[in-house]
Amino acid sequence: MCTSSSNNLQLQASHHITPKALTPEERSTTLSDLLSKKTKGLKGEEGWELLTDGRDGITKTFHFGNFDQAWEFMEMVADLAKEMNHHPEWFNVWNRVEV
Repeated sequence: MCTSSSNNLQLQASHHITPKALTPEERSTTLSDLLSKKTKGLKGEEGWELLTDGRDGITKTFHFGNFDQAWEFMEMVADLAKEMNHHPEWFNVWNRVEV
C-alpha cells in the first residue's frame, strides 16, 4: 500500500524538469546586472562572478553576523530552489555561505 507521501515522491521524481542553458543573448541580458561590480549583495559584497574552473555557473559568497543568520538564509534559499527544481552547490562555515 502506498502512502500519499510516497506517491508525492514518485510524482516529483517522474516530473523532473531539466533546466535549459541560457542562450548567449539571454546570458548577456540576464546575467549583466548580477555580474556587474556595481551590484551590491547582502552586507555590501560585490556581485556574482562567473566560475573560473571551467564549469558553466556563477558564484557568490555571503557573510552574516552569525551561524543562525547564515542558516536562516540557506533555509530560505532552499525553499525557493526546491520550487524552481534547482539544486545549487553551496558550502557553509559558521557565518559564511558560498553559493
